[in-house]
Amino acid sequence: MPSRPTLPEQTSNDRGGPLAGPPRSRASGAGKRGWKRRVVDYLVVAVLAFMLVLLAVILYGATNNRWYKVIGVQGASMSPTINRGDLILMTRPEDPQIGDIGVFQVDGKIVTHRIVDITPDGEYITQGDANATPDDWSEAQVRLVGVYRARIPWVGRFWARPNAP
Repeated sequence: MPSRPTLPEQTSNDRGGPLAGPPRSRASGAGKRGWKRRVVDYLVVAVLAFMLVLLAVILYGATNNRWYKVIGVQGASMSPTINRGDLILMTRPEDPQIGDIGVFQVDGKIVTHRIVDITPDGEYITQGDANATPDDWSEAQVRLVGVYRARIPWVGRFWARPNAP
């Protein structure tokens, strides 16, 4: 049987110290580039995790759950507070106050406006932040369906679901 060639035994690495394994190369992530690469990797993972959580919040808000709903904004009457193309989160209307932003159903359409006054008989006087005068809904059927809690900028541009709460 032919004998195998043997390699000389190493007793130290390339830096003169005791042998602890093969020398590290820069390609394996050692050195200055390695820690920067790890930071970028962690940031990418954090951004992806945030996007997944945001997607879960949006999709859960699209279901008929009891805590909140999401709707896309198509008008600009609440600019600059809420802009066209934003996605807003709304909750059930529990004791809305003057200054709150309400989500109303007005003759079958969804309108998001600020409550500027509440009449003694409980009717809401509303006005869009970008409008100069309060809304005149004297002839319309108006029902408060939610109260604005938060907005997600620009995501409503991709929202294909009708704005029905």
